[in-house]
Amino acid sequence: MNVNRRFFWGTPPVLLLFLMLTVGAVQGQDPADSLHVTSQRLEVLDAQGLALFTGDVVARRGDTTLYAETMRVYYDQQTRKLLKIEAVQDVRVIQGDRVATSQAATYETRDASILLTGGARVNQGDNFVEGEQIVLYLDQNRSVVEGPSGGRVNAVFQSAPESSP
Repeated sequence: MNVNRRFFWGTPPVLLLFLMLTVGAVQGQDPADSLHVTSQRLEVLDAQGLALFTGDVVARRGDTTLYAETMRVYYDQQTRKLLKIEAVQDVRVIQGDRVATSQAATYETRDASILLTGGARVNQGDNFVEGEQIVLYLDQNRSVVEGPSGGRVNAVFQSAPESSP
């Protein structure tokens, strides 16, 4: 009985993390809204509300995929709600024909924003914008790009091809 008790008490943080990451499917939402993460290693620090994924991290939610070497998922210990996601080292986010790259990215649930830092660049087709930092406000359909200290933002916007009558 002690063996079962140790097993049970040693695993709740991982089980709770699983429940937290799949809560969209459990609550009747589209399963495509669930967050699916793979990595070489997962460490859950439940007392800190932190799940640390390391080694070739791939996170998918809906039509968006994030790649990074390390990803930290912060959650409320009481409600298990997602608070923030931080990804570092060779970050790449792909959504349709949009590709964002940087050395670090932070997703904040409180304002539905993504902060890209360290050589941040967003491509869509032949169009791109790059700077030291890019903030994407997802609910507001707006973004703010800042150049490096003393530097400038770089952007290229291609004209849409004219359609024939």
